[in-house]
Amino acid sequence: MKADNKTEAKAAADDVVRNAKAISAAVASFYGDDARTGMLNLLSGHWGAVKDMTDASQKGDETGVQSAMDAGIANAADIAKFLTAGEAETWMAMQAHMDVIADALAAAIAKQFPDKAS
Repeated sequence: MKADNKTEAKAAADDVVRNAKAISAAVASFYGDDARTGMLNLLSGHWGAVKDMTDASQKGDETGVQSAMDAGIANAADIAKFLTAGEAETWMAMQAHMDVIADALAAAIAKQFPDKAS
């Protein structure tokens, strides 16, 4: 097991951090730089829950495993809420943009063809 080998455990932890940073950067490309920090914090919580669950499992601590599992599930729900809130905010901005374009298009057509506009 990697937990028993400090070199392998560190390499695995470094991989997790690198992956979390990549995911956070992808989120930032859609939702902005503030979302990068928020996503990274949430992923940190997720990693912490997985590590706690692994550590508890190695010790045979079933209560600790369940507690870590519960924390991981709650964290996953927080991640879903975080992304859904960002999506809703992005959608509202997109909808407002589409409304402006539609209004400009309708006004231009009505001006060019006043006899057809009602």
